[in-house]
Amino acid sequence: MPFQRNLLSAQAAAPSGHSCIQALLRWLIFRRKISYLYNESISSEPLSNIPAASVACFFRTFSPAMSVAFTGRCCARCSLFPSLRTLWPVAAATKQQQRGFTAPGASRDASATVSAPCAAAAEAFPFLRQQKDGATAAVPPSFGAMAASMTKEAAGRVQVVRDMDSFEAEVYRQPPAPLAIFFSATFSNLNKGLLEQFTEIAKASNNVAKFLVIDVDEVPRAAYHCGVEHPCTFVVQYNCDAFRRRIADPDGTKTPQQLVNEFKAALDACLIAVQQQPPQQQVEWYTHSIPVDNLNVYRVNWPTA
Repeated sequence: MPFQRNLLSAQAAAPSGHSCIQALLRWLIFRRKISYLYNESISSEPLSNIPAASVACFFRTFSPAMSVAFTGRCCARCSLFPSLRTLWPVAAATKQQQRGFTAPGASRDASATVSAPCAAAAEAFPFLRQQKDGATAAVPPSFGAMAASMTKEAAGRVQVVRDMDSFEAEVYRQPPAPLAIFFSATFSNLNKGLLEQFTEIAKASNNVAKFLVIDVDEVPRAAYHCGVEHPCTFVVQYNCDAFRRRIADPDGTKTPQQLVNEFKAALDACLIAVQQQPPQQQVEWYTHSIPVDNLNVYRVNWPTA
């Protein structure tokens, strides 16, 4: 074949640094071989006699540049077609998607044709399927959701706060009540043990104090309101900031039992302070119900002297 000999001589004469030129010449030689073998496929030399390594290397290297029609004619007469489909799934799917308009009746066949290479790609490359499963995996539950499921038995004594409105309703409740709050962010063995002991203390206490569990990630303003700087913190307060104590372990030197004991001591001190608080005198205005201050006085032009 003179054409093939000319291409071989041109490939040998090409500089070694021009890899693109050598690759193009190799592609032309191989295409010439494929065309010759396809035209003579009825003779004694079928296309299936091509070495498997050469065909696989060719399809891995030049399959994006070949036309679908030429590839289909060659692969239809080649016994290596199942292995070639595995080596060439992504390119086939891209070619099928780039075709023009199809008839309405052929839409189902076209979708099946496109899905077949995609299935072959998933079988050839399992990491693609694993990446998809990882992206669509369920998000792990938050500490607030886990605390709500753990405190179902003590629902009347322990309240899981999920928004700022519920927190403010408990803080500014009238008459005020002592609040015992457990702040946390992530669910761990330490937090689980502290939450269980917190629930047991709530069950054993009287109905004077209110026990709240707050996820710092869900209600960050509540943590800012109480001055919480560490996720795992106990807060005991009364009447907003009239009495407030924070029990935390910023250095990681305390045991869980020490934290629980400090929390019990703070809660007892708060209850004693509430009992010793003198009763507040109720002030009533008989002339009007508007609290009198300088702003109201100047607004209605009342005499100030």
